[in-house]
Amino acid sequence: MKEWLLEVVVCLIAAALLMIIHELFKAIVYMIVRGHKQGGNIDKKGIWKIFRYIDPLGLILAVTCYVPVSKPYMFRIRDRKTNIIIGLSGFFVLIIIFFSSIFMMHYMYGASDSIVDIINLKYGWFQKAKILFLQYIQMLCFDYFVVNLFPVSTFDMGLVVAGASPQNYLGIIKADSSIKLILMLVFILNLINMVYLRLVTYLPF
Repeated sequence: MKEWLLEVVVCLIAAALLMIIHELFKAIVYMIVRGHKQGGNIDKKGIWKIFRYIDPLGLILAVTCYVPVSKPYMFRIRDRKTNIIIGLSGFFVLIIIFFSSIFMMHYMYGASDSIVDIINLKYGWFQKAKILFLQYIQMLCFDYFVVNLFPVSTFDMGLVVAGASPQNYLGIIKADSSIKLILMLVFILNLINMVYLRLVTYLPF
């Protein structure tokens, strides 16, 4: 029971942190790009309210399906290039976090076959929590990246599509209900996390 509770708490913390970093990074990129184009005259209000990026539904999905979904900052962008930059920056920060967590796990704890021993035998609750945190960051970050590949209007891919082709973006807005229905089916079947579990056998941690 204690182990299960520890995992849930660590998962929630990791998911919330990922949501904040992902959306805040995009908001900062937006602030820099728009500030540069508008001579620094940009409304920064709301960007730094970091807890606004945490979605309660996303936390539930993180615990049940290992797929966190955040509340995006609602960008008001007409410039197509800016849309693409912000969308790609979301993918970029997730890639950086994912590989950084892999490096940290490998550097700090070695190969995966030793992790079970570390959790079960060697260390106390704090050390277990640190290991679980890195593991959940890896898993949630990968799943978060994959879910953002879906062309939902508010996701990273939606921003990229909006910048690349406004006509196609209008198409995904019209098909929003169908896309989200498919996404929910993917969540229910746990397909995204299954891909991660297959991939994880090839990763050096």
